[in-house]
Amino acid sequence: MSSSSDHLDPALFEQYLELIHSRTGVLIADSSSSQSRIQMLANRLAKPIARAGVRDFRSYLIKIQACSAGDVVWKEFIHAITTHKTNFFREPHHFACLREFIRQKAARAPRSSFEIWSAGCSTGEEPYSIAFTALPEIRSPLHILATDLDATVLETASKAVYRMEVGLGRENLQRYFLRGTGSNASAIRVKDEFRAPVRFETFNLIDRAYPHKQRFDAIFCRNVLIYFGRSTREHVIGQLVSSLAPDGLLFLGNAESLAGHPNFESVAPTVYRYRKLSRSLFKPALAEALPL
Repeated sequence: MSSSSDHLDPALFEQYLELIHSRTGVLIADSSSSQSRIQMLANRLAKPIARAGVRDFRSYLIKIQACSAGDVVWKEFIHAITTHKTNFFREPHHFACLREFIRQKAARAPRSSFEIWSAGCSTGEEPYSIAFTALPEIRSPLHILATDLDATVLETASKAVYRMEVGLGRENLQRYFLRGTGSNASAIRVKDEFRAPVRFETFNLIDRAYPHKQRFDAIFCRNVLIYFGRSTREHVIGQLVSSLAPDGLLFLGNAESLAGHPNFESVAPTVYRYRKLSRSLFKPALAEALPL
C-alpha cells in the first residue's frame, strides 16, 4: 500500500461496516475502542488486499462493492472478516440432548428420514459431531445440511481432514476417524459412513427467503445470532421457526437466548423446542439425563 493509504481511517472504516452489515447482517462488535476495531479490521484485510492486487483500503472497498457472492475476491473478504472458532462436540450437553431426542423420536414411529441443519458450520466439526451422535441411534436415513456464509471454510469442511490434536481421546479417534500414514501421519479423516449424511452449501442467513423445502427435526445455529442487530436477528429467528418441524429443537450458543419467545420453550440450557403442537415428545427422563 502507498504511504498515504497504509491505514484505515474512521470514515472508510464506517463504509466497510455498512457494506458488511448490508451484505451479511454482521455487526462488528463494539466492546473495544474504535481504534482497536479499526486496527482489527485492517489486520484482517491485509492479506486479501494483497491477493486482490489493489494498492490501498479504498481501492479494495471499491473492488469488493462490485463483487457478487460467487467472486473469488468476495469469498476471500468474507473469510477474512468472519470468525471460524469451533471444535468437535463443542458444548457436550447439546449432543447428549440431541442423542436422547433422536432416541425418543425413533421410538415413537417409523420415519422416512431424520433432517438436521447445522447453520454456521464453519470448518465442519459441528455437522460431523452431529453425524457421530445421530447415526448410531437410527435406522432411517440421516440427512445433515451444513451451511456457512464463508465458502472457504466449507472447502475445508468437505475434505473432512483434521489434525490429530483435536482433543477427542483415543476411543473417539478410533471410532470416527481414519489416521493418515507416511507424510500425513499427523492428520485424521472422518470415516466415510459419517461423511455420507452431510451436505455442504454456501448460504446467507439474512436472505429474505430460505430455499430449503424440508422441515428440520433439529437446527444448530450456535454463536451466530450474536453477530446480528435486533431486526436481522428477529428475521433469522422467524426463518428458523418456519424451518423447524413441530416439536423440533433449536440449539443456540451460550450467549444467546430465546427466553420468552412465544414459539419456543426451553428444554435444556440454550436448547429450545418449537412448540407448535403437543408437548408430549419430551419425557421427564430427558431433563434428568442432561447436565443442567
